Amino acid sequence: MSQFQSGFVNEAKDLLESLESALLTLESDFGDQEMIAEVFRVMHSLKGTASMFGFNRVGQLTHDLETIYDLIRGGKLTLSESILTASLSALDLIHNLLDDSDLKN
Repeated sequence: MSQFQSGFVNEAKDLLESLESALLTLESDFGDQEMIAEVFRVMHSLKGTASMFGFNRVGQLTHDLETIYDLIRGGKLTLSESILTASLSALDLIHNLLDDSDLKN
């Protein structure tokens, strides 16, 4: 893994901590617009940089989640327990993809 990819992984893990915190807050308040915006922001940041550094699977997954949370932010979709559960599962998957450089593409 290159120095730049390692730097991305470290930055991504920091972003994932913020994502986990926002998702856990949303568990108790599905309507917390600030946390919904935070989830969107993290997904947007990860999407943009993941593909740039060759983490295409992370980029695609975060793109899909970003789209879902954009719909939620815009009032076109309501956050539900199933969306939150899928988001938490995706968080685990992103961690795994970042930890295993063979899975990055």
